[in-house]
Amino acid sequence: MQLRSGYILVLIVFLLLGLQTNAQSRKELEERRVQLNEDIEKLDELLKSTRKDRKNAVTQVTTLQSQIDKREQLIYTISNEVNFLEESLKRNEEVIEALTEDIKRLEVDYVFMIRNAYRHRGVKSRLLFLFSASSFNNAFQRWQYLKRYDDYRKNQATAIIRTRESLAKKVSRYEENKYQKQSLLQAEECQREILETELIIKDKMLGRLKSDERQIMNDLEAQKMARQKLFRKVTKVIASNTELKEENSAEEEEIVILESELTSKFGRRKGKLPWPVEQGVITNKYGKQQHPLYKAITTFNSGINIKATGSPEVRAVFNGEVIDVFSVPGNENAIMIRHGDYFTVYSNLSETLVEPGDIVRTKQTIGQIKEKNGELEVHFEVWKSKDRQNPSSWIAKR
Repeated sequence: MQLRSGYILVLIVFLLLGLQTNAQSRKELEERRVQLNEDIEKLDELLKSTRKDRKNAVTQVTTLQSQIDKREQLIYTISNEVNFLEESLKRNEEVIEALTEDIKRLEVDYVFMIRNAYRHRGVKSRLLFLFSASSFNNAFQRWQYLKRYDDYRKNQATAIIRTRESLAKKVSRYEENKYQKQSLLQAEECQREILETELIIKDKMLGRLKSDERQIMNDLEAQKMARQKLFRKVTKVIASNTELKEENSAEEEEIVILESELTSKFGRRKGKLPWPVEQGVITNKYGKQQHPLYKAITTFNSGINIKATGSPEVRAVFNGEVIDVFSVPGNENAIMIRHGDYFTVYSNLSETLVEPGDIVRTKQTIGQIKEKNGELEVHFEVWKSKDRQNPSSWIAKR
């Protein structure tokens, strides 16, 4: 009986540990779902603000595609949550079964003890049991046995009460998980229906855009030229700055140490840097991308584009030194900040609040976003020496 009890206890502990790990993963999914819902709401607001303006037709398609991507991620996240809940329900069922079996065993043992105590009830029988001992030591051992027996009986009663309480909690949690699973399944179905509607809207918007093909192609060419000009300017600034750094490092060892420390600190913040705007959503990702209307046309984004949904202020993402402030046609004003061997670029600014040589701190306001067609969009880049980085991998997840 003791071996069986020990097995059940080990089983319950193992299942509970599994539930704890499951709960941690589930929490991460819940946080991801909440963030995706917030991003979708922000994108929806952006769509509503530009829907009546034909000049923003391509922007609308791009924003809608971002919303579709987010919604697909949301559906995937909800689906994973449902899978976790199903696993949790299965584990809860096993825990409930184990606890129920444990209660039955405890109750059987307790009933046996009560019956045995009833047959030998009374002070006389206890005294007779003690005085019938063959020696004083034997009488003392019998007294200890009676005491341990009484303690064990009390412990059994307490164990039954606690196990019943634990069982009640598990049953309650089981019912709660069932309800949550049903709610998530309904949410997933709702999101799939919205996604289908958005895909239809996207197709209609693309159909209307085909009539403006000449203007779209002109805009694409202008954007391409603007990206190239910004790229050439950034690489030129980095090259000249690297040369200057090498000249200085040959003269002052202290500068080398400080630069190395700043590089190391920036590197350790990968995935944790604050966003360059207080609130916003990424509407144009890093790297090669296909045009939403002309599939044969691809563009390369050296950074990411973030549409601000709150303040137009742009912030430095880390401590550093402003190394250049310049203007590029199509990208408005731009600021470059050096963080040791790393560089960050902020463009499409209407106003700059810093100058070359200024030392800036994390989250310090450095400029204002230029408003275009009622939208606030900042272009943000991260470089390590002469190598482009994906800024999405550097800023904190939202």
